[in-house]
Amino acid sequence: MANQENERIKRVNQEIEIKMLKPFDNHPFSEYKGNKLADMIESIKENGVLEPIIVRPFGKANIIDSYQILSGHNRKNAAEKAGLKKIPAVVYTGLTEEEAILIVTETNIVQRSFADLKYSERALIIYTHYNAMKKKPGYRTDLVNQVEELTLTLSASRSSVDKLGLKYGLSGDTIRRYLRVYELVNSLKTELDNEKIPFLVAFELAYLRKPEQEYVHNILGKGVKLSLGLANKLHKESNKQELSEADIESFFEQKPVETKIEAISFPGTFFSQYFDEKQSQEEIKNVVAKALEEYFSKDNK
Repeated sequence: MANQENERIKRVNQEIEIKMLKPFDNHPFSEYKGNKLADMIESIKENGVLEPIIVRPFGKANIIDSYQILSGHNRKNAAEKAGLKKIPAVVYTGLTEEEAILIVTETNIVQRSFADLKYSERALIIYTHYNAMKKKPGYRTDLVNQVEELTLTLSASRSSVDKLGLKYGLSGDTIRRYLRVYELVNSLKTELDNEKIPFLVAFELAYLRKPEQEYVHNILGKGVKLSLGLANKLHKESNKQELSEADIESFFEQKPVETKIEAISFPGTFFSQYFDEKQSQEEIKNVVAKALEEYFSKDNK
């Protein structure tokens, strides 16, 4: 079977005219702007494109009329702005749609730090790999190895979730949260990426039906805040019955239930390690809240 897969997928190195390149449909990763793009343009002017982009051909009747970029949107943009007419590329043929998106996600995690990605981008990468790994043991690891030049050495006895946890340095619970967050509607993914809602709140909202999620987004657009406790309550209520926008709005209007967690105090000497006396309590609370959010979104074991 592996030999058949290798025979089906072919790759060749060649130079391609930039005008024949088109982006991946609904490319899910943000492209470089500002100084980052400017630095890449200058580098290409001085050294050329050192790392080929990855593409797949498109056309009819064996006539190729364009190439879709799987990896290298930023290099293509920078090369075009640097005045190049052609760009080196690795051309893959015989890919399925699933394999194409696997290359898109894998190359982005190779080129960027996982921590630097937006929450929605992390969720997409984890979701894509999870689905690939569920198919069968070792599914398309040869393809992944080609594009990242790494070998997956994960124990076959582990679950797909645990394998992904090892790959990205996350706990199994955190991987599960990202898999659920992938189910968010795009409008709430944007709120999450823009830090308008915390990661754990997004995780709870992802259990709502799609229309219910849109209702929540509409209400958040009015400037109201959404706590983790309220998000959890919406999750539980949605499990019981489908909620209308009026139903959801009524929950926002209710007084928050007091937490059963006892208050914890720290001596001033503890905070003096991280803050100076000029910072207000509100500023300190915001920093602590942000640190906790980062902790729980990355590796809450």
